[in-house]
Amino acid sequence: MLIAVSIDELDVLSLSLGQQAELYLDALPATSFTATVTKIDPEGENSGGNTKYSVTLALDRTARMYPGMNGTVCFPRAQRQKVPAVPLAALEEDGGRIVIYTAYDPETDRLLSPVEVKTGLSDGTDVEILSGLSIGDVYCYRYADSISYMTEQ
Repeated sequence: MLIAVSIDELDVLSLSLGQQAELYLDALPATSFTATVTKIDPEGENSGGNTKYSVTLALDRTARMYPGMNGTVCFPRAQRQKVPAVPLAALEEDGGRIVIYTAYDPETDRLLSPVEVKTGLSDGTDVEILSGLSIGDVYCYRYADSISYMTEQ
């Protein structure tokens, strides 16, 4: 059985031929079927400034499936191996590079040993570090809600 779905231009590049997807038919709740991408039409249709592409999936037909049934196709998201995440405040820009400091000298009160990192996804508070820092590595940064200085009299 073949199923054609319309995929938004922002998502179509994440699909590939042979990719697996799960199909859920409205008429058969709580039942999923595995489908495989067999065609990605390179010619999209633009409607109102948004282009959609036709993607064809194939799956084995069961006796309970009928042409014209409505359903939902779920494509798995790309999964990453575990990567470290650090607070955005720990990153600094240095000459066009993004760095994180891996040492601190308390005698001079200086951050030391900048390491260039490549960042990934961010939730606005924390950011993934794709390269330059490994899980468990030490990093240092300045952060304080408030600082107060006291002088001795």
